[in-house]
Amino acid sequence: MHRIPIVVPLVLTLLAAGLTHADEPFVFPETRAGEIASDYFEAFNSGDLERLRQHYQDYRSEASLAERSPDERASATLGLYEQLGRLVPARVTNETEFSITITAHAEKVKMWASCLFQLEEQEPYKLDMLMIGPGSPPEMVTEGVKTWTSLTDLLDQVRTDTGLPAIAVAVIEDGGVIQTAAVGIRKAGSTDSIEIDDRFHIGSITKSVTATMIGRLVEKGLLAWDTTIARTLEDIEIREEYRDVTLEQLLQHRAGLPGYLTFEDSTDARLIALPGTPTEQRRVFVAEVLQTEPIARAGEDMNYSNAGYVVAGLMAEQVSGTGWENLVKQYVLDPAGMKNSGFGWPATEARPGQPYGHFYEDSDFRPQGMDEYPLGGFIAPAGDIHTSIGDLALYAKLHMDGLAGRDGVVKASTIRYLHSPPESKDNEVRYAGGWMLVEKEGLGTVHTHSGSAGTFYATVELYPEENRATAVVTNAGAGAGAVESIIRSINEVAKTGTP
Repeated sequence: MHRIPIVVPLVLTLLAAGLTHADEPFVFPETRAGEIASDYFEAFNSGDLERLRQHYQDYRSEASLAERSPDERASATLGLYEQLGRLVPARVTNETEFSITITAHAEKVKMWASCLFQLEEQEPYKLDMLMIGPGSPPEMVTEGVKTWTSLTDLLDQVRTDTGLPAIAVAVIEDGGVIQTAAVGIRKAGSTDSIEIDDRFHIGSITKSVTATMIGRLVEKGLLAWDTTIARTLEDIEIREEYRDVTLEQLLQHRAGLPGYLTFEDSTDARLIALPGTPTEQRRVFVAEVLQTEPIARAGEDMNYSNAGYVVAGLMAEQVSGTGWENLVKQYVLDPAGMKNSGFGWPATEARPGQPYGHFYEDSDFRPQGMDEYPLGGFIAPAGDIHTSIGDLALYAKLHMDGLAGRDGVVKASTIRYLHSPPESKDNEVRYAGGWMLVEKEGLGTVHTHSGSAGTFYATVELYPEENRATAVVTNAGAGAGAVESIIRSINEVAKTGTP
């Protein structure tokens, strides 16, 4: 089964095949959070609709059940089970009075996930929120660095703890890039040191770039947020349920499209082998997508979908007569000064001196071969951009400027639109145009996205209330825990002023 770049709570980052998980038997804590988490894993792994419904009936808070019924939740969870297989808990990575975070292994797709269970803070202390996001193997989960003297020192310590091949970080403050650092090697087994302008694959952060490019086309009058699929893709046969789906709904994952988070090898090979330009490949893929049965009614629940961004990208290609790659370069990368950015994996025959991605197998990092695991142009608008840490910082700055009301490459009004999600149900996912909005203690509303296609991992976090942002990248798909640790350490220093 082929992995595609995604990252968002309630939908999981598909990481590298061949991962191993801890052999020790897992014991749930004897707490209310532990009790609820234990029942959830049992219900999830049963693959039984009635068992899942009963779990939600017994353990979900009244407020969240008022937003979405046990039947709706059970049906959605069963779909996730069918795609991921059993979730095997391996380690408690964080626990507070009203929450517990457990690292688990998804057996079918051989990936790691971090499962956060947040309880309501009053009796009967039922489950108020569940977030399932990217995780790392238990042996790579780091508690964070308490004392460090510089960003380089911080990265060196995390790399020592985890063994990651390379890590790079940027901190943006007061409207400008103030610090960047990079440590490690481009390829496991070599001595080829990473350099600050080296490129990393950013997976589904690409979705934000696609949305930003589309924002420029809206500014030019070539598209509107309410432009429909049927109005734009007139030569493609479209199921009736998708005809009136708008560009806005596609970018906010509210089109009702299936996720297309994984592909069977035969399907993937067929799509990659399609003749013609990447645009022509995307047209074939979109024609197939728009004949699939919807998983929800358009405009209702958020259902993360790689396919939705491919459809949106093809709409942009159709109205402009230009390929997605050229549109992104013309309207985002070049105007933002992102000179060390492009498409596909960083290391190629034409660019051999760039970081390789790494699989995590048998407790070690294996470099990805140049001809191994192609993503294919058909899926590119959903997650196939690479960039240096400095360029990623420039991109974060572009969005920070817009959120602060400063016009630049993109109008501030467009940026704010892309960061304005529709109302979400029961504190689950607030997803706007390529950005997810989450509340973090001490930071306010954080605008963020992560990305991984299995062999790299990247995260961008914007803190508009503090006029600050952080970006972290690594050339290993199993680096989610390390990236989170770095961000946590930086935010602690921003709060206290003392590393």
